[in-house]
Amino acid sequence: MTELKTVFCWDVTVRAGFRCEPHRHRCTEVVYSDQAVGTLHQDAQEFSYHDRSVFVYQPGAEHWIANELLGTHICLGLQGRQAQKLKPGMYQATSALADRFEEIRAVHAQVGELRQERLSLLGGLVACDLGELHQVVPPMVPDKPEQIRQHIDQNLAQPLGSDELAALACVNRDYLRQLFRQAYGESLRSYINRRRLERAAELLRTTDEKVRHIGGYVGIDNEFYFSRLFKQRYGNSPTSYRSQHRELL
Repeated sequence: MTELKTVFCWDVTVRAGFRCEPHRHRCTEVVYSDQAVGTLHQDAQEFSYHDRSVFVYQPGAEHWIANELLGTHICLGLQGRQAQKLKPGMYQATSALADRFEEIRAVHAQVGELRQERLSLLGGLVACDLGELHQVVPPMVPDKPEQIRQHIDQNLAQPLGSDELAALACVNRDYLRQLFRQAYGESLRSYINRRRLERAAELLRTTDEKVRHIGGYVGIDNEFYFSRLFKQRYGNSPTSYRSQHRELL
């Protein structure tokens, strides 16, 4: 840890609509997103970032952001072998790592002879935290949530278990759930159920298919379970929903 040095530290407010110019660094950069939401562009790849996202860039990687929701970015420039070992990519910070960045924010606001030494010490601790995180959480893969969302929308009638979807995305099940919620603010299961019921409502409005068949068309084979879910979402049974809609026409 003593070999690592924090060469810069910025605590930057990023407003909605902010876009930075593509740029590179000569050192390792670690960026922590505090409430900010947007898109990171890195070496022709796109990543969606959210509150507590952490970006890791190694020297020479071109990157820029398009921010959508007001927040802050804490940016650390790190030099040393410990920093060079960090795997590039995007991660979701643990509570301990988020607390570490809050410490950095507090020290960054200070003045005095020990400020730089403390920032280097905290930078080393961040590198240690990220090194441990690498062992249990793979870096975020670009476009995986969008890939899964499109697959769901195109295959509503098919089984859509989290294990099968995780295998399609080449990540583990829990990590896929985390990625999907970060990207869309909704759980994977909630999204699947919502899209199935929206498609069912569309079929009820626009076709003469029997209600008992429509559930199967959207992947809900149990007629009673389909009716219960539909009523929870729309406040009416499928039959009543169809009747009321046709009356409005």
